[in-house]
Amino acid sequence: MPVARLRHRTAVDSTRPPTNQDARARMLPAALWPEWSLRLSPRHASGRPMARRADELLSIACLLAGNTTSIRAVTRLTGTTVSGHNVSTLLADLTRRNDCADVLRVLILLADHLDTHGSPIDYARRRALFTTRSRFIPQSWQDLQRRLRSNPAPGVSHAQRWTFHTLTGSPPHRAHPDIAPATGAERQQYQRFRRRDPACRGRTAPRHRTIRP
Repeated sequence: MPVARLRHRTAVDSTRPPTNQDARARMLPAALWPEWSLRLSPRHASGRPMARRADELLSIACLLAGNTTSIRAVTRLTGTTVSGHNVSTLLADLTRRNDCADVLRVLILLADHLDTHGSPIDYARRRALFTTRSRFIPQSWQDLQRRLRSNPAPGVSHAQRWTFHTLTGSPPHRAHPDIAPATGAERQQYQRFRRRDPACRGRTAPRHRTIRP
């Protein structure tokens, strides 16, 4: 089974029985960093990702490496809502495709690096601190923007969602319910923006786009 291959680390030379590695969740965002996701996501011939929310699934897969914890518990640790079936399907796709043969190996090596060197960001702390907040952008920022007339009808909800994503590493649709959840069209627009904009992939919010949905 692909999940067992990940747990027992059979894609690398240092195969060993799995142990509890839940501490790694503090080092992983809910959605794997864009620079990694873009390279590791299996894609159709057209270039479109084969799995929806692949960045979240890859983050879970990284936490499963060498870990005994169940998939359901791992999804709770990373703060996402994908199902165990989604995770298993992605891993099956990775092991079935010749062009993805090394993805499991890369995920295991990434997990080893995090276990050894840690992460400069405590994502578990961020999730605990920020996911219960209803607003991230102060009223003073909105008032200043209106006075400068940079946009007569600022898309504050979009800016709130982007700030949530930047602070927590979680996708915008996982934002606090008070932050006007994105519509389907807005999510598609965000995904296009995220794939194409280098600044977005670097986790730096472009100044001229954060205020427009």
